[in-house]
Amino acid sequence: MKARKWTAVLAILSLAACAFAPQLGPAGNAIQSFLAPTPADAYTVPSRGASNWDEDLQTIFDEIDADITTAGSGTAKVRTGTLAEMNAYATPYDGLLWSVEDYNRLYRYEETGASWQRIGGAPIRISLMGSVSTGTKIVQVIAGESGTISAIKAIIDSGTSATITIKNGANTVYSGLAVDSSGVTQDSGLSNTTVTEYSKLQLDVTAVDGSPANLLIWILTE
Repeated sequence: MKARKWTAVLAILSLAACAFAPQLGPAGNAIQSFLAPTPADAYTVPSRGASNWDEDLQTIFDEIDADITTAGSGTAKVRTGTLAEMNAYATPYDGLLWSVEDYNRLYRYEETGASWQRIGGAPIRISLMGSVSTGTKIVQVIAGESGTISAIKAIIDSGTSATITIKNGANTVYSGLAVDSSGVTQDSGLSNTTVTEYSKLQLDVTAVDGSPANLLIWILTE
């Protein structure tokens, strides 16, 4: 039971971490501006440079704990379980969050449309830090993830740009994606999108303008 509770805590904290995105990304980039808003907005997130950041962290843990410990009642804000258990849950209600353990994702139930909506999880991240140049290739093995690639998000240092290709094994998912410092989201025209555990995703940098030091790519699956 404790393991399930911590799964839910980590799922919510992964969303809350979006609030720190501008500090973690390439200099001058507001990564958060093109990442989708999440329920983490409802939690007390420390402000950048705040002297009492430790107090805010304690508060957010208390808030999350209060949400999860009501999981035995009909007013639970967070439940945990497998994707199959979520889909079979007989009495969902508006605003219920479900931490899907077997896919490391977070869903919210919406009465309008009577459906579960994926609102977060762990996107596959590919990072180039220190130097980005034409011809650079990175291969990343997916561990414990399966599904379909639904979108590619990317961002690069201010004042620079690049063109990239994403491959799934030897097959191209998307070719010629133009990335700049405002960020780009590509969710159409994707091919070869089925991924399984231990699939190999490849990033190819095919062109660079300027001298970027950092390039971040998120590959979202569903």
